[in-house]
Amino acid sequence: MKFSLWNFKEWYERRKLDLSYMISDNTASISLLATSQAAAEGRLGCALVLPAEELTDCTGFHPVLQFGSDRILFPVASPAEVLNEGAAMMEFYTHWENALLDRITANGTVPDFIDLSREVLPFPLALLSANGAVLFQTVDWPLPLGPQQIQALFRKNQQHQPAQPYFRALPHVQPSTILAEVLNEQDIPVLLAACEDRKRFQPGDVHIFHTFAEIIQAALSFRDNALPALHPLATWLSRQLSEQDEQPPASVLAQIGWHMTDFFLIAALQPVSGALAPSRMLSVLTTSDHCCVMAGDQLCLLIHLRASELVSEETERLQVFACQEHCKVGLSLPFTGLHMLPSFYQQALLALRHAQHSGQTVQSMHTLLPQAIQQACRNLPNAQTLVHPLIRKLANADQQEDCHLLKTLYTYLIFGGSISQTADALFIHRNTLRTRLHKIQSLFPADWDTPAMREQLLLSLLFFDPGSPH
Repeated sequence: MKFSLWNFKEWYERRKLDLSYMISDNTASISLLATSQAAAEGRLGCALVLPAEELTDCTGFHPVLQFGSDRILFPVASPAEVLNEGAAMMEFYTHWENALLDRITANGTVPDFIDLSREVLPFPLALLSANGAVLFQTVDWPLPLGPQQIQALFRKNQQHQPAQPYFRALPHVQPSTILAEVLNEQDIPVLLAACEDRKRFQPGDVHIFHTFAEIIQAALSFRDNALPALHPLATWLSRQLSEQDEQPPASVLAQIGWHMTDFFLIAALQPVSGALAPSRMLSVLTTSDHCCVMAGDQLCLLIHLRASELVSEETERLQVFACQEHCKVGLSLPFTGLHMLPSFYQQALLALRHAQHSGQTVQSMHTLLPQAIQQACRNLPNAQTLVHPLIRKLANADQQEDCHLLKTLYTYLIFGGSISQTADALFIHRNTLRTRLHKIQSLFPADWDTPAMREQLLLSLLFFDPGSPH
């Protein structure tokens, strides 16, 4: 790690050393200290700690820290004190950098890196996606970040420029200064941002921030699927899919603005021939309101609905994605309460199986609900003993004459006895329907079309399994 004289100046000030300075160069070039010109000879990045009397224009000072033509001058401190404190600063930041590198090999998450850096970078921090999503932000982040604000923080044509920090102003109640740097993970732009809040930015903070950005970039490049794993709930979601029943951390929910009682959807996605690599699909699908993880050879997408009426919007979005990226999608019913997630994930898997068998791209549990309820009823213990005997009589007639009486009765009952709606739903003429109803009436008692009997017959049809031996 290399430093500028600004880093030394700020460190000495925190150590309460009196100083004056003349600094014009803010590049990070210093990597070691020496106490004589001879010791520094031939060494790049070497700053000198010299007695002031060796310099003709430093009367009234004791030691001077010099790099190039820039200087920090000390009226009281001794050369040994300046040298030791400067060495302590370099050791402190090098130890911090090494701790971050160690955390990369341990598959650390963004919160892990933030925890190791709060003393070094005491600013609210956020990781943002170019599509306008907040992938991560610290709990003290003070500004709302919508898609427009996020996109305004991205520098144009950043991919053609060397990675370096830059400042942006972000208006809110009052303009706030943002220090930002664009990273790239598998060609997906990601922006690391720090916000000037209780502490104002100093020139030396730019170099520390850049080092931190390089560490995050290295972490993203070190392992597959690192970017989607940055979603604060990714680890929790993966555990839930493994049937580890645990509540999501309240602090994480507060950080991303979710609540346990919000509305959610679960989608199960299966890549097919020609699909994107799973890691790429994960990165595309992960946003602040979409937490995506791998589940075997499939993907699981937890969708946070800012409003319950957004279900159709999300379904259309997944339809477009599935067509473009070659995958099958099964979508659960909307639900409220994250504790319900495992049950609704099973719905998504069921819908995905129907999509695969039917050839459809997206299958929603909403359209499968009657069939699913019927199947669930049939699987109840002793379910067949609850079937009304008249239903079995119709089943026998169907088997002998192939006259579709069971389907006709079911459709007639769910449409409330409407001749026209039943005929339209069955795609038959009304006279054909009346013929079937007369046939049903001939097999049933005279009072079969009463409200109480309709309820019994409809429930029996839900339970009835034509293949049952009962």
